[in-house]
Amino acid sequence: MNNCMLRLREVTLLRSGRPVLAGISFDVQRGELVALMGPSGVGKTTVLRVIAGLETFDSGTVHVEDIALNGANGHSPAMLRDLRAKVGMVFQFHHLFEHLSVLKNVWLAPVYARGIPQREAEDRARVLLAALGVEHRAHAFPRELSGGEAQRVAIARALAVDPPLLLMDEPTASLDANRRGELRDLLCTLVREGRTLIVASHDEEFARGCASRVLRIQEGFVFEETGTT
Repeated sequence: MNNCMLRLREVTLLRSGRPVLAGISFDVQRGELVALMGPSGVGKTTVLRVIAGLETFDSGTVHVEDIALNGANGHSPAMLRDLRAKVGMVFQFHHLFEHLSVLKNVWLAPVYARGIPQREAEDRARVLLAALGVEHRAHAFPRELSGGEAQRVAIARALAVDPPLLLMDEPTASLDANRRGELRDLLCTLVREGRTLIVASHDEEFARGCASRVLRIQEGFVFEETGTT
């Protein structure tokens, strides 16, 4: 796949007989920040969930580096385990574990999913929280965080297993204008550090301010746009 991080080919997904994804195909190269755009309900989140292995699909293929997901065959536990090491996802509503501290939210997956020693995972969690400007909230609980803080913790959690591909669903939904600018700068930094990002958003100004390409979903298909910065 050379420099190709992600490749979707003719991916279809039906719900109650209605096509949500009607044959989506696109590639994402390493180091790109791609915006996946369109109004609510067109399937942006579904595409991210398909890529992350959180949702099966009816036909087509998804390749994340050397991992191939086939809509006809489902996903084996071993395949999903390998996929989790390559793909991190930040959900729109963060989905932090409410009963765990910020620090434990971040180190949990590396310890229990990847077998990393807890001390090492905690040290990395603290480094990530510091890099994202929320190290002072390490012992707080999710209910005590602002929307912007919760989002940064969610990003730290997704990065804790060091995935090369990061997916973000509506990342500006809970942010004011200043926080959106900070997030844009953060995403650009992650790309400069070698990460590949796909951001699903309906926030035109934000997406066009940071994306190298815009892919727009319409009627179950993806169309590429030009003219981003």
